[in-house]
Formats: sequence, structure tokens, C-alpha cells
Amino acid sequence: MNRGHESPSLSKEFNVDETLASFAEFCSTDLQLSKGTVELHKRLAEKFIHFIAKNPRDVKKEELRGYLRSVREGVAGSTYKNTLAALKRFYRDFLGVKELVESFRFPHRVFKPKTVPTKEELRNFFDALTSHACMDSASVGVPSSASMHACMYILQEVWQLL
Repeated sequence: MNRGHESPSLSKEFNVDETLASFAEFCSTDLQLSKGTVELHKRLAEKFIHFIAKNPRDVKKEELRGYLRSVREGVAGSTYKNTLAALKRFYRDFLGVKELVESFRFPHRVFKPKTVPTKEELRNFFDALTSHACMDSASVGVPSSASMHACMYILQEVWQLL
């Protein structure tokens, strides 16, 4: 079995704080992850370690599966994805125990097409801009304070229609 990144805390007695600090340093230096990603991975790995309450090297696939199942229940897909990414980095990359996490897959993202306004909706939008006192005719195309407020109101109303 590949021993991966050799952490002093895992080669001797297990120490959560040392392990997490070493994991964060590995993510930052070796993997060149951003500070925010490093902190997220560290926090999610810590949450898992506290959940299992034992040395991560002693975790069985069934225990990891149970944890991931508990995370997936009632959370957004991105929360599960972030947790799985952190645990894959922790086990596969940091500890070198890829066989523990290799079968776990990321959730499929549901494609949500952007809604494009119809020609009629766009026509209504631009008609609303040119009417209802959006431009103060007395100031030759320069909007007054009152006309700006009217425009903002109209834009909000049109936005509600879209």
C-alpha cells in the first residue's frame, strides 16, 4: 500500500491538530490550492475525523460510506461535493490510501439553462424605458431625480415580469 505523504502525526501516535496542520500545509504547498480551499478541506477533514473518533488510517470503506451518506442527507449537492473532494484529497493525495476513496463519485450536476427573455419581453422592457417619464424632456435627454426614481420603479416592475 502506498503510504502517501508521510506525516509525523500519522507515523507515530495520532494527533488531530498535527495531522490537520500537516494536511493544510500539504494542500497549500504540494497541491498549490488557494487559501480558501485549503481552509475548507481542513475544516471538512476535521469534521470527519471528529465524527469517526479514531485514527483516519484505521477507517474502513463502510465507515466512510456511512459518513458520506449522513452528509448527503438534507444538504445541497455542493456540500456533499466539497466534503467528498476534501476526503479524496485527504485519503488519496495526503495519506496515499486511494483505494479507500476511489469508488466514490461526485454527484452529477443538473444542467439549468439560462432563461432568455422573449422578443416580446424585451420589447416591453425597452418600451417602458422610453415612456413613463424616464427622461425629462425639459432637460434635453438628461434624467432628473424624479425621472430616475420613475425609471428605477419601472425597471423593477419589468424585472418582475422577466
